[in-house]
Amino acid sequence: IMSPKRARLLVAAVWVLSFVICFPPLVGWKDQM
Repeated sequence: IMSPKRARLLVAAVWVLSFVICFPPLVGWKDQM
């Protein structure tokens, strides 16, 4: 199926993507308040 190294890379990519999507609104809302 997938090698462990590639699976780990995929998980890391998902984490980074979710962080990039979730982080800016938090910062933006803090600046507006």
